[in-house]
Amino acid sequence: MKSNFHIHILLIISWFLACKSVSYTVDSLPEKQIILGTEGGFSGKSTQYTLVESGQVFKSTGFDDKAQELKGLSKAKLKKLFKSFNFSSNMKYIHDVPGNYSNFMTIREGDMMHKIVWTKQDSTISKEIKDFFDIFIKQINK
Repeated sequence: MKSNFHIHILLIISWFLACKSVSYTVDSLPEKQIILGTEGGFSGKSTQYTLVESGQVFKSTGFDDKAQELKGLSKAKLKKLFKSFNFSSNMKYIHDVPGNYSNFMTIREGDMMHKIVWTKQDSTISKEIKDFFDIFIKQINK
């Protein structure tokens, strides 16, 4: 009877450990990332946000040395947004139309990186990319 009790306790503990959400740091990001941001303008400043599968977001600017995790965001919503992204088809999408002030999305999967660039006024950008960008920006500005 005691050995069954110990087995049940071990199973419960391992179940809790398995359910713990994965958390990343700036120095140990996963291979799959969606990097979104803006660049250009008079100062040439860039701001980029790195979204990872856990729903964490890391922000860096062209003038800062190191990215920092943004706290207080809805990780559940951002995790769902990440999972809705079609990596394979968007890795093939080619769009490089920079302007004075541009939006960009860099898709990273392992060693492969693909950058998409467009301006706010660009009507030829994929609706899927634009909508994803707009939803993401709205989530981080809440």
